[in-house]
Amino acid sequence: MYSSKKPKGFTLIELMVVMVIIGSILGIVTTNLDSLTPSSRISASAREISSSIQLAMSNAIITGTPTAIYYDLDKNYHQVRTKNQKGEYENLSLTYLLRGVTYQDIDVMEEKKHKDGWLQVEISPLGTMAGHVIHLINEEGIQITLEVNPLSGIVEIKKGYAPVSFLKRL
Repeated sequence: MYSSKKPKGFTLIELMVVMVIIGSILGIVTTNLDSLTPSSRISASAREISSSIQLAMSNAIITGTPTAIYYDLDKNYHQVRTKNQKGEYENLSLTYLLRGVTYQDIDVMEEKKHKDGWLQVEISPLGTMAGHVIHLINEEGIQITLEVNPLSGIVEIKKGYAPVSFLKRL
């Protein structure tokens, strides 16, 4: 007997055409996404710094222990540190800036602007600290400013190299 049923499925040529189309679309999408990543990395680094400052403030208030944010501008990391019973600082967390992001400078209230080296901003058990402004820059020259309010600890993130506004108001 002769069967009138057609074979089911796809031919090898049809599968190859679909694979070429999918490969082309993926190539275009990945190329476009790669250009977005530098700005995403600098924004993520700013959010990580903000989170670390909030962690440090919370720790100081909850434990009643002086806490500090330690910034290393040369090695591009920051730490949350708390004082132990001996009065020495111990690390609570260590966070590196994401690839391609560096500290441009940090301006601490009533101090000189720091462009290299390290600095430590102490937070009292009441949650107050020296106000400071952090400027980040990435490999493409995109800049972000973080303003840390000394009384509330609120971190305001701004695009670009913003002038130090709140330090002059206080």
